[in-house]
Amino acid sequence: AASGSRAVEEAGLELLRSAVLFPGQTYCGATDSQQGACCCFAHIVQHSDPRTWQKHCEDMKHSLVMRLAKKPADNMPDKEVIRQLMEATDGTESYEKSLNWLAAQLPAACALLAGRKAASHGADEVVKDVVAVANKYTSFHKGKRSFRPVQMASILLNVRAAFTDSKILVEMQTGEGKTDTCAAVAATIARRCPGYAVHIVTSSSDRASDDCKTTADFLEQCTGRKPRLAADGLKWGAEGAGIWYAQVTDVQKMVVDEMRQGRPKELFKWLDGCYLLVDEADHVLLEQSENQLFISSPCRGFQALTPMTFLAVAYLDFHADFAEEKVKNLLKLPEASSALATSLEKDIRHFEGKGKNGRWKQMAPVKVHEEACIAELACGSLGARMKSSGREFIIESREEHGIEVPQVVIVDMATGTESVGTRWTSEAPTVEALHALPIGGSEPLAFFSSIPTLSRKYSWIGGTTGTLGQAQCLNFYAKVYNARATFRLPRNVPGCIYQLDPEVASNEAEWLQNVQRSAERYLTNKHGLGITGPTLVITESIAKAEKVVGHLRELGYPIMKRGAKDEWLAEERADEGKTRPASYAHVFPYFKGTHAVMETLPDACIVVASNKGGRGLDLRLDGECPPSCAFPHPVVEKTEGGRVLFVILTEVLNDRQDLQARGRCGRSGKPGVIQYQLLVEDTPLQARSDPVGYMIGAQNKRASQESAQLASKADRVADMIKDGRLLESFVDWSRSYKAQLLKQVLPEDSALAVDEMPRTLATMLEELVVERWAYWRTAGEPQRQKDDTLYHFRQRQILGTPSVSDSGDKKEGCSVRAFAQRLWDCAAQLRLDAEQLMAVAMELLPLQSHEPAFAFVARDFLEQAASDTGPWKLQGGEEWQAEWTGNAALVLAYLRDRLPGSDGRASEALDRSIKRLRELKKAFRMANDRFEALAKAMGHTYPSRVKQGPKEVREHKTQYGVQRQGILQQLDHRIDQLKAAKNGPFELRHLSSVERPLASHLHLLGYTWCKVVFEWNVGGGEILAAMDPRMSEWLGDLTNLAKAT
Repeated sequence: AASGSRAVEEAGLELLRSAVLFPGQTYCGATDSQQGACCCFAHIVQHSDPRTWQKHCEDMKHSLVMRLAKKPADNMPDKEVIRQLMEATDGTESYEKSLNWLAAQLPAACALLAGRKAASHGADEVVKDVVAVANKYTSFHKGKRSFRPVQMASILLNVRAAFTDSKILVEMQTGEGKTDTCAAVAATIARRCPGYAVHIVTSSSDRASDDCKTTADFLEQCTGRKPRLAADGLKWGAEGAGIWYAQVTDVQKMVVDEMRQGRPKELFKWLDGCYLLVDEADHVLLEQSENQLFISSPCRGFQALTPMTFLAVAYLDFHADFAEEKVKNLLKLPEASSALATSLEKDIRHFEGKGKNGRWKQMAPVKVHEEACIAELACGSLGARMKSSGREFIIESREEHGIEVPQVVIVDMATGTESVGTRWTSEAPTVEALHALPIGGSEPLAFFSSIPTLSRKYSWIGGTTGTLGQAQCLNFYAKVYNARATFRLPRNVPGCIYQLDPEVASNEAEWLQNVQRSAERYLTNKHGLGITGPTLVITESIAKAEKVVGHLRELGYPIMKRGAKDEWLAEERADEGKTRPASYAHVFPYFKGTHAVMETLPDACIVVASNKGGRGLDLRLDGECPPSCAFPHPVVEKTEGGRVLFVILTEVLNDRQDLQARGRCGRSGKPGVIQYQLLVEDTPLQARSDPVGYMIGAQNKRASQESAQLASKADRVADMIKDGRLLESFVDWSRSYKAQLLKQVLPEDSALAVDEMPRTLATMLEELVVERWAYWRTAGEPQRQKDDTLYHFRQRQILGTPSVSDSGDKKEGCSVRAFAQRLWDCAAQLRLDAEQLMAVAMELLPLQSHEPAFAFVARDFLEQAASDTGPWKLQGGEEWQAEWTGNAALVLAYLRDRLPGSDGRASEALDRSIKRLRELKKAFRMANDRFEALAKAMGHTYPSRVKQGPKEVREHKTQYGVQRQGILQQLDHRIDQLKAAKNGPFELRHLSSVERPLASHLHLLGYTWCKVVFEWNVGGGEILAAMDPRMSEWLGDLTNLAKAT
């Protein structure tokens, strides 16, 4: 182009397009290439005239086609491994130091492994340890397999780094045996450090389980014990020594559990001698860096935000300012969230009737800042609408409280696997509402753990991956994990991956047809490459994978599933009424946790995967059809190199993910074929006319987005690490604080001798302090600031130094009275809410067998728990409002015939509880009035179908109105029971004893909210009101959906 020649410019552009399709041929690594060689693009440019570039590129492609049918070449020698690493140096001191060591030790290690002791002069102790393990590997495989020089380089680099405390990451090409090399690294470390653990962390539970099984016997031979699977229960200390296979959440759970037990210091001291070895390092360290394992704290008051959730969804459905076309992307979210929060606050203030200073008594716990709750709810509700079903979550049937119900299951976007048991904090209720599922509550989050925080607890962290990524990824590793040396090992055998020209579809039907036809051409050897083999289709989401499988099912392909006896059966056989595909390929879905594929795949098969198939899926070829197979398959002659996997990619990925997906084929030096089958609905003409140019633009856009995202993520992770340190401070402080509180209530000189009391009070204090911490972390804004410390938490949650008072126990006959006073002083100091006051009372009642006076102490606590008077004045001018609970009123009524003087108190408490429930009903009715008003403003009454203008915007009927009406019905039922309790004796029943028969009710009402609004203890008669017809119809719809999913 610089010479002004249009021909040269066009030749350069054409060569670049070819380089995009064949990135593996960019540079062959050889230094002695001859003039005019067609081995790689670099040598074509270096040694030939631009006018011949196109011909040389065609020759290179032809040579690749010829190699597809050939056996892999010989292993790369150790000297060539070192030479290519030297060419790839990043110039850093740590890289050069490690590389110089490797250059001296790799030849010695390979010589020792080959039995050439004379050539191993100068091998250090690390090398000898590694070779001892490598020899075990060779012996275990009876000499048929041995570590290659590239694998030895990876093992040596990691082991040396572990013992010199240098943090490095190693890129080892996909299909080069990372599982075995990680096992060898772990075995070498475990032999040196028998009292500690090596945690091999990988990308998913499936990977961890498979790797643990495949390496178990080899590792047992090396270390004397089998590796263990962390999913079965990760241990620490003496029980935890050895090698464990885990995913990140397994280690996080262990840490969180010990935090809850108040023992993190002991755990962290032990972890300081352990090693964290990361397989699939880019996924774990990049994509999971913000994934935190939270343990929520069950705070009753937080669940009472029910009416606000229903109202927020109604605004999204019926208010023009929050219509979907007005809030299409994340850039619009902050402004829209602020506007929605303002509208919700205005409604609440109007309902309270106190203007802008009104107190949100009926729906929020006193200790929570209501504006912060509303802001989070507004943002989560709008954000929920942007969650993509089938991509970011799926609807799956799972058992809940005795019945099969459809539930939202979050999908890990990086691996395409379901994250069962996880829940979005603020988005979840609205996601459920949008998909006609019962709305559940949200709970404040108490304890958490993240991989960046965890990595600082281990003696060493390192690992291996198939794709480290580009500069933006390397900067992230350095900034977050201090891993500043990254080694990119060459492929053991030069790869041979042939890429067919990409195809572009402008609609879904055409795209599905293109995918099927492309697979069919390959399976029947009609693509002109002279090879065949299985096909792997990788889609970007579970939803698209399901559509591909559905399309193939309609065309008559047999969809395979594992039978009860572990045999493979066709889920649906082709019949006469369907088109008969030429290959009759077996279709294996592989995008949900229950899916699996055959250990060795037959030639005629199609594996359909989400991006779950793009990482860690090692498909073995040259298998046989299942014994039950009665389908005719085309017979294609086998080539010298065996069958070749064909990978169809359906999305343009960033460079790192693209290499991962490509790496499903061409493994261990074997050839592979790939093709992009794209669906482009926004610019189909441009993409059709120049698909390679479209791919280049899309990849550049992805790279730019990833760079910006990682820079922002690094800052967020830094804040998260700081938050983790604060959590550790809280756990350490809470142990001593609880001990001080217990000493305040039960001093050493107390004459009160009740064995159960210390344990009971300790448990209650533990729950109290954790609840306060959870409230402060989740709903502490705007009071909680970025740089707040433990001191700020204590001040704002009123957790000062416990006071010391004269117990008076030494005075004869005053022990219970003195205890009651100390307990009440402690309750006031901690500002216990009504549920907590009632819990204290319920613990005191059984103690009346020791001393009857305990019953009267319990009665006093119950009276306060059932009171809506207040706030009560405390010393220093502070106030305390304990909120309320109707349960306390019921227990008081239950005790009125047993405790003299309780009758009037019980009646008053029941009246107050009825009054508060009626006010809560008003809050729900206020939401109902707003439903109607908003819907009317959009041109129709509140329906089961949501329209914005003439367009329906919901796939499903809305059901949150039915659920809200059901809650109102149960509130009326609850009020009737409280009224009945005023008129005479009644049976006090506990809901847990009849929970299973009521499972369907509880599920439709929202299980957690049911506990809150209707509470656990109820009076005589039916526990819940009967379902109305709409609720029954909805339960039937959900049951059918559960069966379908």
